[in-house]
Amino acid sequence: LENCQRLQRLFLSYNEIYNILCIKNTQLVTSVQEITLDNNPLNKDKNYRRNVLANLSGIKKLDGKRVTVSNQNYFILIYQ
Repeated sequence: LENCQRLQRLFLSYNEIYNILCIKNTQLVTSVQEITLDNNPLNKDKNYRRNVLANLSGIKKLDGKRVTVSNQNYFILIYQ
């Protein structure tokens, strides 16, 4: 996937993803604007959406729901 420098949408539903750091540490983070992570173990965390938005700064849609700039900036400030 490192060769997919223009990848904008990433659908990772129904994978055994336990931690957002598994995705954050890839080169994909810079180009991906929409990510779907539903039905993964990390979704069970009550702060799931906050954690994802704080760690993946360019996301415009998470699990099919639009992310506002103010939401994302708020989560980044909280988790730094």
